[in-house]
Amino acid sequence: MLSNFRFGTAASSLALLLLTASACGQLDPKKDTSKTLMPGNDIGCFDKLGDRASRYFKGDIEAAEWEDTFDCVNDQVTFFKKYVRGNVPDGYNQADIASLVRRFLIVNRPISDQFIASIFDLKASVFGGSGTVITTTQIDQFLKMSEVLRKESLALLPALQNRKRSPSSENLLRLSDGLGVFGARLATFIQSQPGGPAVMKESFLPFVKELLTMHGGDSTLVDKYGDFVRNLKVVLTGGDAESIESKNWPVLVQEGATLGGLLLALRDMEEVAFASPGDKDLFNVQVMKRAQLVLNRVILQHGDSISLDAFDPVIDTLPGDGFNLEKRAALKKDLRPIVFKLLKGGVPNGLTSAAVRNAADLYESGMRSQVHLKRIYQTLPKDPSLEKFEAAARKYLFSASFSRDREEVNRLIEISKSYVGLFAEDSPQMQFTNAMRETRSQNHMIRMSWAKLGIEYAFSVYATGPEVGSGVKSARKEDLAELTTDFLHILRALKLAHPKLSPMDMAIKRFREGNLFMPNSNGDAYFDPVEGTYYLAFLISSSSFSGNIFKSVTENHENWSACPIVGVDELGQEAVTAKCFRDVYFSNPEYFWSKFPGLQVAYAKMTNEEKLALANSMEIASRTGGKNENPIGPFDVDSFAALPHYVEDMVVRFDGNRNEVLDKAEILKDAYPIFKETLSKAAHGQKSDILLKGILTYIIKFGVAPSTGKLLLWVARLPFTDVKADRASLYNVVAILSSPIDLSAVQVSGMGDLFPSVTPKH
Repeated sequence: MLSNFRFGTAASSLALLLLTASACGQLDPKKDTSKTLMPGNDIGCFDKLGDRASRYFKGDIEAAEWEDTFDCVNDQVTFFKKYVRGNVPDGYNQADIASLVRRFLIVNRPISDQFIASIFDLKASVFGGSGTVITTTQIDQFLKMSEVLRKESLALLPALQNRKRSPSSENLLRLSDGLGVFGARLATFIQSQPGGPAVMKESFLPFVKELLTMHGGDSTLVDKYGDFVRNLKVVLTGGDAESIESKNWPVLVQEGATLGGLLLALRDMEEVAFASPGDKDLFNVQVMKRAQLVLNRVILQHGDSISLDAFDPVIDTLPGDGFNLEKRAALKKDLRPIVFKLLKGGVPNGLTSAAVRNAADLYESGMRSQVHLKRIYQTLPKDPSLEKFEAAARKYLFSASFSRDREEVNRLIEISKSYVGLFAEDSPQMQFTNAMRETRSQNHMIRMSWAKLGIEYAFSVYATGPEVGSGVKSARKEDLAELTTDFLHILRALKLAHPKLSPMDMAIKRFREGNLFMPNSNGDAYFDPVEGTYYLAFLISSSSFSGNIFKSVTENHENWSACPIVGVDELGQEAVTAKCFRDVYFSNPEYFWSKFPGLQVAYAKMTNEEKLALANSMEIASRTGGKNENPIGPFDVDSFAALPHYVEDMVVRFDGNRNEVLDKAEILKDAYPIFKETLSKAAHGQKSDILLKGILTYIIKFGVAPSTGKLLLWVARLPFTDVKADRASLYNVVAILSSPIDLSAVQVSGMGDLFPSVTPKH
């Protein structure tokens, strides 16, 4: 990134300096200039510019040497203007300039005629006049611009040198700001010029490629990124991607220099030895705030918003092998509701300052909380208890000087009390033990802080249910369906949503999982923000598990041979045979279930028949169509990763006597109240606790939902029958109760089934 930016800026300066010198014209044959022009005759003013510009941006050049090029150009241009006569009245044509450039300015490298012609196109666009003549008046303007470049680049040099000597956050930000000032002052000068016709890409792109080649750069960058940069130019300035309009040069110079400075600061950030925990995060916030100012200025260039249509070509040409056509198309489609609705932009199909502000505020809030946490944990051990965290947080709170800091720290204390410990330090994957639930690692607190922030923001946009405190509403399944609809194309492109499931199907399933299987789920008619925060954290953890599972299964390991890719799954992703997946996954619990120690211990104690029963239950619950021999790909593996999260949390939450099995008392006293609402809907509004408890225990005992007749017989036997829910049974419960089918539509009469025949899928 640095090399690209450095050379891009040097190339821009070189182009402008070439314009300065290009007004010199052809030597008057009546005058002897052999001693006046470049003594030695072996090197031109610009032959050393590539090396000097490189060292300039490294902060590895002194002012005198940097000024030497400007002095050379100024002397030669002044001399030519005074003593050299062009071939056209009061000016110089392309032949004049070609002779000058090749003999005195760029002596040691070949210069094409196209390059000379492009100089004239650029001159006409910036300084006006004919595209075939440079006048003596324009030469004066070029000399003034050269002085602006000299003055401003020299003013920037100390910041570059300070960055080299001490790449601190303060010096990086000073350099970034200095580049912004440089761009603004150069833009002011350019804005004072009359301007002329646009420079077409057919002239500009070959010019840039030759300029790169001339000074040791990689000209293939133009082919790789040219289309992307041209489309980005439209976002920054308007106009079209085929040309650079005269009126847009000042904006390109100013915002290009400013954004380049920010990118430079981000790149060099890794070299900074930040003094205190959280300083790096604050540095990122400062960069973000500066980027926000740039975006707001750009938006003003367009009026009240930038049309999102302008971003479509940028997305189409966005660099990166990970962006296939499907993902690009999905991003373009969902960008509209994301900006307008989620970011509260206020203008359909437009990016506004309000949308930018909301995104920036959300980012800043998350980063500030992260800073507080990193500073609180300076005095804490690796995985402290809730009590130790709260004591350290309150001590830190006492030293907070500003009300905003105090509010943010109090929010973090609330999070520590509201959410059980899930993440150990340095792991993106949850760990399900009673001991973990009592800890509050820094990793856990940071993740839950971001999850809570994201969910509460999303709920502020989409949720329409009753308020649950602090003005935050709870969500209905219809709200989740609307949210899913707005992200539907992205979810499908990322293979996170089955194309045969509607947004409402997915919403019902997500609603039930969050409403039933989280550590605080209450099973009521609404999805509250705490359940949502847990659920988002669960999804992030299971996603990390999922990627690791499929990658590991398809690679050789000391305990197994890689499963070969044999085809694709139902979403078109690479897949392995079901048999090979089962053999590897269920034969290596210590590897794949390392974060589920309870599951490992229970599995080790099982007989072969019990292990097979658990494997069957897990696969039935995980796969579309239940257990089958179709190839298994990442989509099915997502469920193999997610379901243990739900089941293990249920065991830890409800297993009061810690015997790794839920007995009948634990099922009916602790689990049933949470599942009651869903069971009631499944039974078409049935309110009888006796019947609903019968349905739950029947599912646990037999792994299927009962018909009406079987239910009545089971209810009669239940007081005298022992029921235990082992892990295999709980997978059946999860599979049935999290079905995406709307169970409330099922009729209960006669001998009809209470539950439909479904093929559950996470």
